[in-house]
Amino acid sequence: MGKGKTTALIKNCNHSMYGKDSNRRFIIAVTLKTEIERIRNEVKCKTQNINGHKLEDLKKQIKNGENIVCTHSLFNMFDNEVVELIKNSSYAYDLYHDEQPITYTGTFGGTWKGNFSGKASGRTKAERAWNEELLARIGKDEIYSLFKAGILVRKNPWLDAKESFSEDVVRSREIILNQEYKFEKSKNVFQVLYDFIKTHTLYGYGENESRDGETPTVLLSFTKIDLFNAFNEVWILSYLLKDSILDNYLKLSSVNQEDIKYYHVENNEFVLGYKFEYPSNLRRLNVCCENNNELDMKLTKGKYSEFKDEDFSNLYSCGRRLVRQLTNKEPSAKNCIVTTFSGYERKIKQGTKKYALKSFVPCNIKATNDYQDINIVLYFCDRRANPLLMNFFKQVNIDFDEILFSLSEIVQLVWRSNIRVQESEKPVFVFIPNKRTRDIFNDWLIEGKNQEILKERNLPTISE
Repeated sequence: MGKGKTTALIKNCNHSMYGKDSNRRFIIAVTLKTEIERIRNEVKCKTQNINGHKLEDLKKQIKNGENIVCTHSLFNMFDNEVVELIKNSSYAYDLYHDEQPITYTGTFGGTWKGNFSGKASGRTKAERAWNEELLARIGKDEIYSLFKAGILVRKNPWLDAKESFSEDVVRSREIILNQEYKFEKSKNVFQVLYDFIKTHTLYGYGENESRDGETPTVLLSFTKIDLFNAFNEVWILSYLLKDSILDNYLKLSSVNQEDIKYYHVENNEFVLGYKFEYPSNLRRLNVCCENNNELDMKLTKGKYSEFKDEDFSNLYSCGRRLVRQLTNKEPSAKNCIVTTFSGYERKIKQGTKKYALKSFVPCNIKATNDYQDINIVLYFCDRRANPLLMNFFKQVNIDFDEILFSLSEIVQLVWRSNIRVQESEKPVFVFIPNKRTRDIFNDWLIEGKNQEILKERNLPTISE
């Protein structure tokens, strides 16, 4: 967070170990195309521009042993062929992924659907979108049919969870394709799932007692660890990474904990060792609330689905009052950003011309500078992890910190605003009408401001 991780990344990739005569190469995955241009302009080692059929073009570049910079969306499309090309390349490829990669990719059969975007196979964008829609339609009845037909089977006998984490318990919940099943290729949901499983690991959760009590009611999908294992080194550049979903994913995937190293940034360089630090300039941040901090709008994704028009209207009105109070102007894309769950922007806007749709940003947006001039953030969410995912982690005795998850999400969103501009002195206002999220963010912010004061006075601060 404002500590120069991109500068450190560029400095690392300018090392001679990636030079023309070396046997190491890199793939850098960034959020936006604009970041690709910055890296290509500042990294001395030659990198290739990806054009045409992007995935096929990338495969050609790996075959040619090129250094590569691509977007997250392209990285999410990496298939088995990409994995094999990286593994069998005469060059040792390192991966630098700006922000956490998507490792938990979806839920089949539950009421909470996962994010299959960019994960389904297909030759064209339209074909992939259609296949993603088919994946989202798989419910518990389809799961039962897949097991009944012998298409899906458990990899190992089902084991009860023990008091501590056990790889055997995890493996017992892994669901695989039945290798003995003669699959007839056809354009249906099972074919799409068949292709999906090639690059994903499925785990079963729950038991379908209404049928036979043996088949799971839910399948949770994760990116195969093979993708990351194909690289020589994997660098993940993100804040609050320890104990995150990614950290738990590595444990779930039986990655040797001794192989995981934490670094921090000092003087624009990666330095070995985990060091928790608060971002700088926290005293510019101000959390705003109505009714003496008692305002508590229920803003989970589930509650949004129950909202009536007056609920959306109230949400719009309280945000509008704050913006008018601070700027004496109506909310617009010039003075505020608003985040909500995808699909509810127009509901909150309620047809008024004053609340520009351009003000709305996705609640999971990361690594963009497009809003760095904005100093008002309206955070209309209570971000929580999928409860099925949390229960699954609990079932296999992996601790999941939901408070850390919620904090990480709001911090990432707020850091799209002017607070990321180190030299700025403008105050930044964050309006959080949900009390749970507000308390989580406030506790972090107050402690961070205290640490900032101690640091200025050359007194000991929290450091891990």
